Amino acid sequence: MRIRTKNLKKETSGVIKKLFVSHSDLDGAGCLAIARHFNDKLKFTAMISRDYDFELDEEDFEYMKTFNEIIIADLSIKEEKTKELRELGIIVRFFDHHESAVWLKDEKDSSYNLDYCGTYLFWNDYVKKFISRYPLIIDEFVSLVNVYDLWKQEDELWERAKNLNSVLYGVKNYSAGSNYYKMLPFFELFEQKISHLTEWTETRKEKLLVAKSNKREQDMYEKAVKNMTIREDKKGKLFGTFALVSKISVVCSRILQEQENLDYIVCFNTWGGLTGKLSFRSQEGFNCNDLGSAHGHDCAAGGRISPDMAIKVMENMDYVFTYNEDYDENDINTSIEKV
Repeated sequence: MRIRTKNLKKETSGVIKKLFVSHSDLDGAGCLAIARHFNDKLKFTAMISRDYDFELDEEDFEYMKTFNEIIIADLSIKEEKTKELRELGIIVRFFDHHESAVWLKDEKDSSYNLDYCGTYLFWNDYVKKFISRYPLIIDEFVSLVNVYDLWKQEDELWERAKNLNSVLYGVKNYSAGSNYYKMLPFFELFEQKISHLTEWTETRKEKLLVAKSNKREQDMYEKAVKNMTIREDKKGKLFGTFALVSKISVVCSRILQEQENLDYIVCFNTWGGLTGKLSFRSQEGFNCNDLGSAHGHDCAAGGRISPDMAIKVMENMDYVFTYNEDYDENDINTSIEKV
C-alpha cells in the first residue's frame, strides 16, 4: 500500500523523521533485519524495501522528501536526485557496493566499498557506532550474507550462505502487499535465532525448504538450457537469453560455468509476468555495466526494458542489447537494437 505523503507531512509536522531504504534481495533483507533489531538505538521512523531506480518513481521520490534524514543500504539513487534531496536540507547517506554507484567513492559521510556487501557495510560502518554489546551470531549472519551476495563460491561458507538465501525465499509471504511485508517471516526468523542460538544453524523446517529450493533450481536449470537462444552482439560478444520465474542467479552461474564460450547471459525475470525486468550475468572479464540498461556489479547486474521490447527480443534473434555509447538513459527504446 502506498503512503499518501501529503497527509503524512501534516500529521508529523515538526517531528524529526528518519527513513531507512534497502534492497529486496538477501543483502537488503540482511540490512533490514539488523535495522529492525536495533531500531531502539537507530531511531528510524520508517523502513522500506525497494529495487534499483526506485527514486524514478514520482510517488516514491515525493515520499522521500517528507523525511529529515535518509539512510540507504545495498542501494543508491542517482547523483542528481541525491542533490535534489540535499538542496531541501535532507541528510542522505549511502552504504553501497555497486559499480553503478561509483560516484559515492568521494562521499565523506557514506560508505562505498566493492569488496563487501551492503549488509556488511551497514552493520560495520553504521550500526555498530550506535551500540555497545550485541549477540555475536550477528557477525556470522553478516558473513553468510556477504559470501552469498558477492558470489564467493569457493568460500567454505558458500553452501550455508546459499542455503540462507533459499530460506529467505522459502519463508517469504508472497501474498503481502510490499517487499518489506513479504520479508516479515524472515525478520522473525532472524530474531528467533539471535535470541536463542549462539551459531547460525538450520532447523528441520529450513532444511526442508533448502531441499525444495534445490529441486526448483534443477527444474529451472533444465528449462533455461532447453529454451536458451545464443546470439552475437554488435561487438562480437556471445550471449545467451532465456526467461525464468525464479533461481536466476544460480542458474545463470551454472550455465556460464558449463558454456565458457558465452560472454554473458540476459535473463528475463517473469515473476509477475513479462514485465521487462532483466538480470545480467557474465564471465569474469566482461563488465555487465558496459551495457546501457544494466546497473549493478561487474558480473551481476539488473535492468529493465518495456514489456513490448522484451517480447521483441525474445521473438526476434536480430535484437541485441546496446552498449553505453549507444544508450540514452532518458529513452528506454535505446536499450536494444537490431544487428
